Amino acid sequence: MVQAVDRDFSKELLKTKEISTHTKKGKHATTHREIFVLDGYGMIIDNPGMREIGLADAKDGVSSVFSEIEQLGKYCKFVNCTHEHEPGCNVLSAVESGELSCEKYDGYIKLKKESDYYDMTSLEKRRKDKSFGRMVKTAMKQIKKSL
Repeated sequence: MVQAVDRDFSKELLKTKEISTHTKKGKHATTHREIFVLDGYGMIIDNPGMREIGLADAKDGVSSVFSEIEQLGKYCKFVNCTHEHEPGCNVLSAVESGELSCEKYDGYIKLKKESDYYDMTSLEKRRKDKSFGRMVKTAMKQIKKSL
């Protein structure tokens, strides 16, 4: 069921429950899926029992929606350019010159990262998480030393 949601935030559209005093998290109140369209600005998806949803197998979709960026990327200095910080990146040059809007570029980077994450194997995700954990631990040690 899809419902349009107007800007009158005083209306109650979903049944809610109190926050658990034990877990400090919300309790399930709904039993069916529902999408709420927010005045053309986005959507809220109520999907009971699911903690998160993601872009599964979206690599082709990102490429087709952002075909302009994919074209620009063909002329980057490096074949494996991430279009984030590399010298000679044609996509970043297009953003700097105004040929490509910052909003479109930001959307591309966000969706590409999410798509790449869902394409990773479990082992790759564990390695990435472990690497991030080491980086945080090192940063915390440096902070403690500087105090």
